[in-house]
Amino acid sequence: MTEYLYSIDLAAFYFVNHSLQIGVFDVRRPVMTDLNKQPAVLAAVFVLLVGMLVKG
Repeated sequence: MTEYLYSIDLAAFYFVNHSLQIGVFDVRRPVMTDLNKQPAVLAAVFVLLVGMLVKG
């Protein structure tokens, strides 16, 4: 029974991972992952956090 459920889970994973791809996300996700390497984004996040603490 466990192997049967595992095979269903694996088939669902492969279906979602391989056939439901969206080109926009394929381009945007690596950029979103590396936001911590961009100084302008770090500065904007810092300003946003300080603003939230001050206005609170």
